[in-house]
Amino acid sequence: FPLPVLSSHESCPTPRFFIGFLVSETSQLPMAPPAAEPSSKSLSPTLLLAASLPPLVLGWVLWCFAVDVPVLDQWNLPYDYDRYQRGEWTLADLARAQNAHRILVPRLILVPLAQWTGWNTRVEVLVSVVLGLGLLALWLQSVRPLFREVPRSLAIGVAFLISLALFSLNQFENWLWGIMMHAFLAMFAVALGFHLLARDRLRPWHWLGVAFAGLVATFSHAAGPVFWWAAALP
Repeated sequence: FPLPVLSSHESCPTPRFFIGFLVSETSQLPMAPPAAEPSSKSLSPTLLLAASLPPLVLGWVLWCFAVDVPVLDQWNLPYDYDRYQRGEWTLADLARAQNAHRILVPRLILVPLAQWTGWNTRVEVLVSVVLGLGLLALWLQSVRPLFREVPRSLAIGVAFLISLALFSLNQFENWLWGIMMHAFLAMFAVALGFHLLARDRLRPWHWLGVAFAGLVATFSHAAGPVFWWAAALP
């Protein structure tokens, strides 16, 4: 049947009954369930796969080109190894300067490692890679809440870029030079300290962890003491 044509005249009544009927019928329709939010408890396998590509490429390069030969500053390690074997290794030996760095903590790792492996410098390179993987895990854990706010493709791209910057072959000398594990150790300690400080509720053991991370950074790299200043900022 033909629909009535409503006039724009002021005396024309407003079809309120029709609008009310639509509202009442619409309110009775079943509502679609809300979309489930992505879980923040774990990172997606695709994101982890994207983040693992740069370390895999780096691992292949190190497997092909890392050699068991000390380089430059690594030749200072026999002094510590000799003192260690004689039982004359003192705190002064541990804390002595290596260029601009106080590498007390790296020496505590490198000297026993040299004894256990016959001073295989390729093992020192492996230690650097393990520290790099730990640093990557901390970085991804820190930015994980942000991944929920962006599209999945963008989150995967960001994770890949973070990993690519860390495991970049532009710093191939740092990866091939075993003693440079002291730099990766300092970076890992700083990242761990800030990761603990970023918690919503800090408990006493968190503060102990922050202090330990600061000490490791201070006695691993010349830039390590900056951590204390940065951590004290409000």
